[in-house]
Amino acid sequence: MTDHASTATLDTARVLRPEGRDRLRTHFEGQVAHAKQRGLWRDHRDGVLGLVLLATGIRVGEACALRRSDVRVGRGEREILIRRGKGGRKRTVRIPNDLRGVLRDYLDAFASEDPEAALFTGGPDKPVSLSRSTAPACPGSVQASSSRRMDSL
Repeated sequence: MTDHASTATLDTARVLRPEGRDRLRTHFEGQVAHAKQRGLWRDHRDGVLGLVLLATGIRVGEACALRRSDVRVGRGEREILIRRGKGGRKRTVRIPNDLRGVLRDYLDAFASEDPEAALFTGGPDKPVSLSRSTAPACPGSVQASSSRRMDSL
């Protein structure tokens, strides 16, 4: 019997180094700031979505499935509820302090008042999806573009 754990190799092309992570964070923060100034909701959404993925480590599909009520950034609250994670499990993820204000601004500016509405929409009342047509809207494109440019990071 082969021990797969000892023979598996690390896919280094898909691992972000700290400096690469910092570059992505800076990019998304700039995207959010620019979008807020110009009122570009898609760019704002994409930047916030990218920051959520980087700061929390949740999966792209989990982020795309978030509802407004899943994000708790009120007084004394800092968590995201993942209703259906890997294996169908429910879990909560802590929101870092620096992401809290970004999420609060996004919720105030763009998210629906309906607590069960999609947090990140791809159109009127539609959550973003992982399909090719909405790839730029949901950072599955973050994973793809970051893995293509890993050598430069």
